[in-house]
Amino acid sequence: MKKSILLLAGLALWLFACVPQDATNSNSYTQEQLEVLQVLNGTFVSDADPDIVIIIESYSKPREIVFGEEKFTYVHGEMINPDDLSLSIYFIISDDGETFTMFGTGFIDDEPFNKFILYDIVILSNSSFKIKEKGDDAYNPYWIYFVKIY
Repeated sequence: MKKSILLLAGLALWLFACVPQDATNSNSYTQEQLEVLQVLNGTFVSDADPDIVIIIESYSKPREIVFGEEKFTYVHGEMINPDDLSLSIYFIISDDGETFTMFGTGFIDDEPFNKFILYDIVILSNSSFKIKEKGDDAYNPYWIYFVKIY
């Protein structure tokens, strides 16, 4: 009897250990997010304008930040535009790895700037990706390609 109880307890522990973590867990990523984040790390140039260079840092685990006055959110990485360091630009990858949400906070021409932009994202290779703004009122409804240069 003791053996069967121990066996059942061991089986239950094993089953619970094999349950995948919740994708909304703020301390982990889904497999699809990891695949995107592996590419989004480095310095990239845009095909639309070779003078546009962005530096992307993907975080090893989501980080909590304050956005606006009271809003907290978990972000997956940060983007840096070397030409404008007054903006803090962060991003979140959807659980399925198909949507890239970028948001910035800071100042442009001494005016406060807080904006969210949703993009479709497609990984093309381990060193390139493309994004397209979502929505009918998209500023640029075309795919923009980025290639890693560092």
